[in-house]
Amino acid sequence: MKDYFRKLFYLLPGIKKQLIFLIFFSTIASFLEVFGLGLVGPFLTSIISAEIPDFFIIDLLSPENLNLQNEQLVKVIGLLIIIVFLMRSLIGFLFLKLVVKFAYTQQTRLRIMIVKSFLENDYYSLLQIKFAKILNALTHQSNNFVTNFLTRLIVICSDIIIGLSIVLFLFQINFKITFTIFVIVILFFVVSNLILRKKFEFYGKEFNIMNEKIINWITLFTNNIREIIIYDRKDEFSEGFVNDVNQQQNAIINMNLLQQLPKYLIESFFVTMVILVTFFVMESSTNLNNTITLFAIFVAASIRILPITFNIYNSLGNIWNSRHTVTRLYELVLVLNQKKKKFANKIDYKIDSFELINVDFAYPDTNEKILSNINLSLKKGDFIFLNGESGSGKTTLVNIICGFLKIKSGSKLINGKKIDDNIDYFRRINYIPQNAATINNTLEKNILFSNFGNLNNDEFRSYLKSVNLEIFLDKKSYVINSNANNISGGQKQRLLLCRVLFFDRDIIILDEASSAIDELNEERIYSNFKKIFIEKIVIVISHRKNLKKFSNKVLLLKNKELIIE
Repeated sequence: MKDYFRKLFYLLPGIKKQLIFLIFFSTIASFLEVFGLGLVGPFLTSIISAEIPDFFIIDLLSPENLNLQNEQLVKVIGLLIIIVFLMRSLIGFLFLKLVVKFAYTQQTRLRIMIVKSFLENDYYSLLQIKFAKILNALTHQSNNFVTNFLTRLIVICSDIIIGLSIVLFLFQINFKITFTIFVIVILFFVVSNLILRKKFEFYGKEFNIMNEKIINWITLFTNNIREIIIYDRKDEFSEGFVNDVNQQQNAIINMNLLQQLPKYLIESFFVTMVILVTFFVMESSTNLNNTITLFAIFVAASIRILPITFNIYNSLGNIWNSRHTVTRLYELVLVLNQKKKKFANKIDYKIDSFELINVDFAYPDTNEKILSNINLSLKKGDFIFLNGESGSGKTTLVNIICGFLKIKSGSKLINGKKIDDNIDYFRRINYIPQNAATINNTLEKNILFSNFGNLNNDEFRSYLKSVNLEIFLDKKSYVINSNANNISGGQKQRLLLCRVLFFDRDIIILDEASSAIDELNEERIYSNFKKIFIEKIVIVISHRKNLKKFSNKVLLLKNKELIIE
């Protein structure tokens, strides 16, 4: 449990005071619970025997000093019971509201922290993290963390406080009976912990792993439906998906059965204990009033303790079950926080020149060089054509220019000054890849790459004309979906090329950004860009040789080196 709390406070720093407040709130509820139970026995005794019962809670009311007759005392006790349980219900509801609000606020905090930590990581670190792992953390795991761990942790603390309060009260009533019941209940929890805990943890882990696999399957289906149909892999992939879904289903069934099994044992146990208490009270007490009072209190306490005992066990089961979730979230956030890229400074001034001098690069998990002795000099007004065979390192070179990857050796210069890898100059770069991202919004918002902001009509029309997309001139509010499959591939690329016009950046990188556009339209677009971007550094990566004519410098990546043609 100590390890649970350590991970909890790492994932959600600053919640200790809130937890203490919730536990204090629960303590108030437990006091009312005990006081209400203490009134039930005397109330029934007063009705049945027509005498004022000899009981310490009744002594607190001092019926003699208040000159209360038995009939009046019954009404007073009955009214007190109503008031106490109404207050208990009100406080219980407020407690539930506080717990739910607190728990889901923490879920939101956790999700925001994961997303922010993810976005603040360096590019290479992000490549090492599986998309399904992030998606699983933001959906199932964060929800499971709240519903089956955090909320249950608070509830179990509340139930334990109320349960112990009732038990301590019952110790005052009859030590021998209470002690016997208490020992048996504790033994039940100890045995349950020894027998069932590992099974809960196993099925919880199994569910999490299968959930991640299912997300992978869904991603595969949605992103590769054409290939699945063409290569006739529907049955094979469906079978894999069904197997994982069935395995997850079995884990859920087994978890639910484990959680429900003790309910029947606990109910049978408490019915047995009530009968035994009845026999014990009848044998040990000669005073009918005390017998009725004692019996009524233990029955009322049993009615309350029964669901509390089941809730405690159920909460323990959920906490055990969520252990794998807590561990996976903790490990993910730990990795994300450790690999956050911290930038010392940001370059907000205009970039007139960019250089790479004797740059070598190898990915951190290998010593094999991807690029070797790269020398590149770019200046304002350059229109560079870069080509090379697939796998030659073009994308890696682009990522180094953008600042996504750290160079192994060599120097990077901006405006003639050497800069470190912890200098942020992203806001001076415009990058459009072959499959640039779209958002499920209008054409206008896709140019902005944002759900906020607006373009005036003149800007919108000017951008579309520059990329020969006049067909949408009067369709500013036309909505495209996140995969942009309701427009053609060429239309999508032309639309996204509008971003280089909207975002005023000094270095523009077009990485196969027009591969789906026919040659005639492509040449018209680059002819326009050549005129528009005379004060920029433009790098065009393409396998189409016809674009060379727009460049003032042609570069070839070959054998890990950069060659000027």
